Amino acid sequence: MAAGDTTVGFTPLSLVETALLLGSLRRLCRPSDLRPLPRIRSLAYFQPVIEELQDHPVPDGYLDYLRLKLRGLRDKAGLTKGNRL
Repeated sequence: MAAGDTTVGFTPLSLVETALLLGSLRRLCRPSDLRPLPRIRSLAYFQPVIEELQDHPVPDGYLDYLRLKLRGLRDKAGLTKGNRL
């Protein structure tokens, strides 16, 4: 949806969750030799990822894969629920 677009649309929660996980994992899995990215300051950061997923839906089970991938990164980093990834 373009800035200023007044169209009311419906985005399934699972699509939003997939976009949040995919966008976050792309940042977390960047090569460490690249310049660090600034913090995400707005949910607008994920809008292009939502649009990408609307244009190219992911296969069944991909959301579960992303959850597992994030859990693996969290466990590898030794983080608990009280800590941040």
